[in-house]
Amino acid sequence: MISSLSGLLGVFLANHYQIKRQRLEAEHKEKIEIEKYQRETKERTKELIRSKLEVAHQIASRIAFENSQTSSYMASEMLSIDDFHKRYQENQLELEKLVMIIGIYFPSLNEEASILIGKTNVFWGYQMNYMATGAHNSMAVGEILKASEAIAKTTKVMKKEMENIAKKLEMSI
Repeated sequence: MISSLSGLLGVFLANHYQIKRQRLEAEHKEKIEIEKYQRETKERTKELIRSKLEVAHQIASRIAFENSQTSSYMASEMLSIDDFHKRYQENQLELEKLVMIIGIYFPSLNEEASILIGKTNVFWGYQMNYMATGAHNSMAVGEILKASEAIAKTTKVMKKEMENIAKKLEMSI
């Protein structure tokens, strides 16, 4: 009887430790899966942010060029007012995309985005005025230059901040 009891006690203890070991293994496996999921999620998030930074940087560069002194000269020499207006509308769509990306992913750049919207509108207005009135409109030329300089400065600040965000992103990997 004692040997039966000791045998039962042995089976009970073995089962108890086996169940405990299985629970610990399951918890460990679950912990590993959670950590894997978190790493993968973090990496996907970084890739998304990186891709949005690239798009935002490209748009900011394009906006800076399209609203530059060089672009103003080229538009004055090669485009009709209707073609320039169409190009402006296309650029505004790109600018709206930039504002959306900034608003969702990089709200620290919202102020610069607002400045950019205003300055591109000023550039467009004076460029249209210059194209309509001709080369004798020196006030329009001066305002075009001021607006293009402000746009260049603003996009430079934006791109620098985007580069800083990208560096921080890389450091967090």
